[in-house]
Amino acid sequence: MSASDIAIVAFFGALTIVAGRRVPLLWRNQTTMYDRVPSGWLWSAGAWRAVVRSGPVLTCAMPIWVAAIMIGPLVPAHHWAGFARPWWYVVPAIGVLLVGLALFGSIVLINRPKLLVPPHLRGERGVLR
Repeated sequence: MSASDIAIVAFFGALTIVAGRRVPLLWRNQTTMYDRVPSGWLWSAGAWRAVVRSGPVLTCAMPIWVAAIMIGPLVPAHHWAGFARPWWYVVPAIGVLLVGLALFGSIVLINRPKLLVPPHLRGERGVLR
């Protein structure tokens, strides 16, 4: 692993640990940390609420992405369709990324699927609704 790979894994690993400790509190509505829009937030208050609603999905997907980054250098190089790793590694890694981004976008834009949104935030409208 290169120094940049280690830095990326360390950053996202730490972010996953911090977020993983906060998501149960958000899910049970036991924290007010996310109620106020941070002063450095560049978009609307509705966009902040949308990102907060999608937090659990991102927190679940992040360890999988970190694992893919960590395992990548251990997988033998094999050029396949322009990728430097074999298909059995590339396809699931990209698949998890795409599913995670699709769920994130769905929750942000239309607040669906409700099962993945914290219970006290399920009644909120999405950015497009």
